[in-house]
Amino acid sequence: MKKSRTLYDSFEIRGKWAFPTSENVVPGTLYYQNGRAYLITEGVIGEKDIGIVETNKIGYEYPKPIPIIMGHLTTGEKVTLVNNTMTQITSHFHGDPICRYNAEQMFIGEHFESEENIIFEKLFVDYSNLKTWYGVTGIEKEFHTENCLGSVRATIPSPTVSKINDNVEIKIRTSPSFSSEVYEQRVIIEETTSWSFYAKKPIKYEQLMEIANCYRHFLMLGMNEGVHYVSIMGKINDIEVEIYPNIILADELPIIKDPGDMTYSYHTIKNNFEQHIQAWWKIWQKYKDVIVNYFSTISEREQYMLESKFLTTAIALEAFHRAKFTEGKKFALRIDDLLDFCSGVFDDPENEKKNFITKVVKTRDYHAHGSAEFKVDAVTDVRQLLYLTQEMQILIEGCFLHELPFDTEAISQMMRKNRKNKNYVRDNENIEN
Repeated sequence: MKKSRTLYDSFEIRGKWAFPTSENVVPGTLYYQNGRAYLITEGVIGEKDIGIVETNKIGYEYPKPIPIIMGHLTTGEKVTLVNNTMTQITSHFHGDPICRYNAEQMFIGEHFESEENIIFEKLFVDYSNLKTWYGVTGIEKEFHTENCLGSVRATIPSPTVSKINDNVEIKIRTSPSFSSEVYEQRVIIEETTSWSFYAKKPIKYEQLMEIANCYRHFLMLGMNEGVHYVSIMGKINDIEVEIYPNIILADELPIIKDPGDMTYSYHTIKNNFEQHIQAWWKIWQKYKDVIVNYFSTISEREQYMLESKFLTTAIALEAFHRAKFTEGKKFALRIDDLLDFCSGVFDDPENEKKNFITKVVKTRDYHAHGSAEFKVDAVTDVRQLLYLTQEMQILIEGCFLHELPFDTEAISQMMRKNRKNKNYVRDNENIEN
């Protein structure tokens, strides 16, 4: 598989552009910056088809959506831009107008005539910190002190394969790559880890991305950290296609150096890995909205103020209870049920449970309704609110762990580790009132 550009790269490439059904081809430059693709053309693509000139004569109208724009780059690559909007047109007395088209998604490597035709047999995903989470290496090192000789051996470890359902399976693979610097007389061996989805029958791109997003959240629960797409590549009929989806990129990719900081890694679950993979797919189908809303506070933490993080976590707890137990109850009773379902949040549950429920309910009421009457009993001190929010995070993450095939003791150990890590972060974070 070729080494692709990543979602965090920026580039601009010249090419020629047209609609699938139009013969009007115009030159232009494709730009990709900060996770967004857009096209600047010298001339209107399919001008006679889109009617942009007539629209300008009679007044402003919202630009017509453009499902597909196809391009041929000067690099020889094919490009498909999906769900496009013309956002700017600059006319001149002499020469062609300059147009800008914003693309929602971009595929480099193949032409697709419609969004329905975007299907793949395989999807290769590079998640942030996947190599650390997986922890499988094919590099062996030896050094003999008696003769000061050493050796390095690099092999490709057997991939981890697991079936999600009857059509799709997962493969996690670690592969070495080699580079040499002649003048410095050294060879560099670098390993990369990819998480791949293989379909027996080609399926729509949106379905594969749904599965990829499902296991991105599985990794988030395990890593106890935001997980982001670094690169995505699809494959159909042996054609490799770079995929640039419509997602928000992280301001800075998190780096996990110590797997011991994770709630669980691959080595924690490798003996029954397929059970966890299949269980999480069922959890995703039942609790998808809860999972996406809660983990957004982790993967997009820069976008959340502390009060918003607290309220989102409170909503996630209520929504989880509603999906798990169905019957309607007051918020306090829902939290009480979850604490019974998921033990291990507190060191001393007898003395801490009632106080925790009261603080969560009163603080939720204050931030949800904004009334001064609720402020009296609410937690408003910044550090105390952070502490309360982290306890709630431990509870909701513990609920997800209880849905996975872990035994009770393993969950207790993971929750103790989670408490320790969150306490460390809280006690070492610079927080001002």
